[in-house]
Amino acid sequence: MTTPSPGIGLTFAGELAVVTGASGGIGAAVTQTLLAAGLRVLGLDRVEPAADDTHADRSRGAAVDVTDRSGVADAIDRLRDGLPVSYVVNCAGIIDETGFAGVNRDRWLRTLDINLVGSYNVTDVATERFAPAGGAIVNVTSIEADSVIALSNPDPN
Repeated sequence: MTTPSPGIGLTFAGELAVVTGASGGIGAAVTQTLLAAGLRVLGLDRVEPAADDTHADRSRGAAVDVTDRSGVADAIDRLRDGLPVSYVVNCAGIIDETGFAGVNRDRWLRTLDINLVGSYNVTDVATERFAPAGGAIVNVTSIEADSVIALSNPDPN
């Protein structure tokens, strides 16, 4: 069992997490939180996540496109040092355009490929490498998963 760092009230049964979108935003914040809690973290992003000097012994990163299943598998296998994966946090995502009307079909498909198929690819690869007891998967989405903000008018005036 991993012992949490002071100030982080989190404990984990496993020791290795895979985080996508780890170069910035929510993915970088999740990575730092998991590292502070004592986990080893494999950060994946299309741009290699910056090295973390504070947790260098438990933080590894790779530049990989989540739409490339074999690239994801290669990156995870290269970085995990034979350890089973215990956690997956899918944070990788893009917003090419907002709304629906007039959105270019290729850009729409690219968004689906990264945001939806990419999460599937990472989850599929990681679950094949889960510890015998299994693991946990968290898929991070935006508020637009519930309500398309670009098409709604929050101010009725």
